[in-house]
Amino acid sequence: MALQGAEAFDHQDFTTALDRFGRAYALVPAPSISIMQARSLAKLGRVLEALDKYEKTQHMPLADDAPVAFKQAVSDAKREGEELWS
Repeated sequence: MALQGAEAFDHQDFTTALDRFGRAYALVPAPSISIMQARSLAKLGRVLEALDKYEKTQHMPLADDAPVAFKQAVSDAKREGEELWS
């Protein structure tokens, strides 16, 4: 599902991307998927929902041995959320 979401996002089909990322997140609630939901929402102009998702992503608890992609997603969520807010 996440790969289908990424493909749709790359093709600027943000509605399909959001759907696929939502399905993927329901199976695996990972920060790397959550941030893509936020990005899709932002691209769709759903700013308040995107800000909420960025906020939730940046506060997701991570284990010390979490994958780099998870840590990067949490970091990116903080930065992108602040950029969207301004």
